[in-house]
Amino acid sequence: MINYPQSLQLLKLSAKKFPNEKISILNSVGKISAENVKSKINVPSFTNSAMDGFAIRIEQTKFASAENPILLPIRSVIEAGDLKTKKSSGIFACEIMTGAVLPKNFDCVIPVENAEIFENKFLRIAAPITVKSNVRHVGEDFKSGEKIISVGDLITSEHLMALAATGQKNIKIKKIPQIAIIATGKEVSDNYGGKLNGAEIYNSNSPYLVSCLSKLGYETKYYGIVKDRKSDFHKLMDKIEKDGCQFVISTGAVSAGKKDFIKEALLERKMKIIFHKVAIKPGKPILFAAEKKISKSGGIYFFGLPGNPISTMVGLHFFLRPFIANCLGLNPLNTVTAMLQEPLNIKSGLSHFLKAHSFLSDGKLLVKILSGQESFKIKPLLQANSFVICDGGEKKSGDVVEVLPL
Repeated sequence: MINYPQSLQLLKLSAKKFPNEKISILNSVGKISAENVKSKINVPSFTNSAMDGFAIRIEQTKFASAENPILLPIRSVIEAGDLKTKKSSGIFACEIMTGAVLPKNFDCVIPVENAEIFENKFLRIAAPITVKSNVRHVGEDFKSGEKIISVGDLITSEHLMALAATGQKNIKIKKIPQIAIIATGKEVSDNYGGKLNGAEIYNSNSPYLVSCLSKLGYETKYYGIVKDRKSDFHKLMDKIEKDGCQFVISTGAVSAGKKDFIKEALLERKMKIIFHKVAIKPGKPILFAAEKKISKSGGIYFFGLPGNPISTMVGLHFFLRPFIANCLGLNPLNTVTAMLQEPLNIKSGLSHFLKAHSFLSDGKLLVKILSGQESFKIKPLLQANSFVICDGGEKKSGDVVEVLPL
């Protein structure tokens, strides 16, 4: 049985790089960026008004007072989208709309609600104005050449707004084939809301995998439950191959019981078992296999995850995610370090993945190992925000451990 670092090395060696593709930014939300994108322009690209009001030059108000107010003739109306503005020489004000080009050398906008208009044609200023307010300057939001998005970023609606504002049309994304998900076991039921017979359990693994992978930017398709028959499994795999999926995740049927058929069925399909069983807890029976010929356009990678919910989680976060990251040329695991809040004593010889809650205290990241570490217990996840990764043995309070935030 191999250890966890050895399994990661095998995953890395087995990964084939998938091509990138360029798509419209309008279709990019939820995808993974394959490039660093920089702004092509300054935003704003011209100095403009932040308010509806009256554009003035501050220097022309320095002698204004209540006893001797200045009356600035109001010349023209400048609307958003107007290309031409009045010449800025002379003493006058311009009525201006939000987003309109500010005339050259003008440096302040008096909001319309604060403006005092005299005889419907003069702007009355009764005190010096000292603050250059309500003006948006060139490049105040984005400067030309400033980075908007980095390789590996999951593109959000906020990224889309920035990409659109800076004039981007297309973006290169990491292209990954659809991930097929199947469950195994005659005891497993998708009949949510319906009654279970005495020996059934609701399928919690597949909804978790679909939702979590979708959140990470991957496309998934759930193919249902195989009821412990190899013939049904082969039919489903034929369909998955026909549909063009290159990643398959199964849950259950990878241990050593009589009904644990996944390994035997994969060998019947002439797939190569790269590893089966890793010295970890939970999830030791995990299996990774691949067709002997993998290319960018064909061939299947297969992850057989143990059926207990936490074992499935461990398989996803600590095996599948690093593997896909290798295929996409990304950083496999974004872990951090934290200090244990309490002592820990766990079995030696295994890599442990422990449900945990991480938190800041006095500027330090601490982590508390939660109770209920059994692989069937889901309830602790409602408190967990991370997993602690550590080898066995005794650890003291304050010892530094590796943490994967969830």
